[in-house]
Amino acid sequence: MKKIFKFFVTLFFLLTVFLYPGEEKIKNGRWQGYEYPLYTGKKKIKTNYLILTTGGSGGGFGKGDIHSHLNDIYFWDENTGVSCGYGGVFRTDDGGFTWKRLRERGSWYHIGMTGKNEIWLLEGFHGQPRANLYLSKDGGKTWEKVLSEDKLHGCGDLFCSGDIIWVIGSDFPSFYSTDRGKTWKKVYFWGSHKISIPGDYMSSNDGGYTIYILCDHRGKKTQKPYLKKSIDGGKTWENIELPEQFSGMKRAYRWSLFFVDSMRGWIGLSEGNIGYTEDGGKTWELRKIEGCNQDVVALWFDKIGRGFAAVGNWDLHHLKNALYQTNDGGKTWRCVLSGQKQINSIFGLGPDKIWACGTQPSLIPNDLIAVSYTHLRAHETSLHLVCR
Repeated sequence: MKKIFKFFVTLFFLLTVFLYPGEEKIKNGRWQGYEYPLYTGKKKIKTNYLILTTGGSGGGFGKGDIHSHLNDIYFWDENTGVSCGYGGVFRTDDGGFTWKRLRERGSWYHIGMTGKNEIWLLEGFHGQPRANLYLSKDGGKTWEKVLSEDKLHGCGDLFCSGDIIWVIGSDFPSFYSTDRGKTWKKVYFWGSHKISIPGDYMSSNDGGYTIYILCDHRGKKTQKPYLKKSIDGGKTWENIELPEQFSGMKRAYRWSLFFVDSMRGWIGLSEGNIGYTEDGGKTWELRKIEGCNQDVVALWFDKIGRGFAAVGNWDLHHLKNALYQTNDGGKTWRCVLSGQKQINSIFGLGPDKIWACGTQPSLIPNDLIAVSYTHLRAHETSLHLVCR
């Protein structure tokens, strides 16, 4: 009897892994994703996909060097970038096609750069009020602990640019430095999740700059977003309350935030909802990714409204769309990646120079890197998936 039971359990496992079609057949794109045309004005541009395995290895039931779940990605230029996640910390010097491991597996949540070889790394511990901020000045060969867990207790987000460093502490104190980490100041934002400091952030001669921090008002089952805003580099703050139609959102820890300049910004929320402002938060419009009921977990836009939105797609047996693109500031969206992909972070140097990282939903998940670039000779935009 035991042998028969073991046989059927094994058979069910194999059928689940290899034959379960999810919402689409494997041969029709569950792995590769659909191909959707990208546009430049009225011109259609062909989109191609390439999948490479570039690193991790593994045997049965997770044995081996499994590179799983990337959380964040950052690029210094078109060639040099870094990414981090539970499978380790990685660096590329060829635009994202090959990666070198800098640190072993760990709870690496956020990463940034203030120089080609100057890397900031935020470590967190799920369910525990402790975090550590590390700095490498030699491209990841050696690391110095800048803020330790006796002071730092949350790992909501990380911002790095020049001498300005911000660490968002979620339900714990946040810290910022204006001298590249030599000294730190503590600030308190209850329920803080994400930070955005726009590209035009220098707003006065005395070093002031605009900051937006995404927070939430918490109910028993739902949350309502609001923003903390500073126009003087964090010296003074104002609360920006969103309209009542933004009530009833869920899973605030998955929300996303992106301001392309000091006036125009987007908030990614639950159920495919996106908030948009074009006047620095004075007025808001609630926009929706049509047909999407997933959390909007990552955003990126350029100054004329071209952008991407990544949505939650973790459920292996109910795989849906993973990444959407817009050319009109989020009024309308079209899917550009679907199937066995979960995008967690997006970084761009322009609409044709986009990188994203995440994971491949699976019983033993692998991580992935998405690279979008333009062929100069063929004038053809391609989106490449590099699976580690």
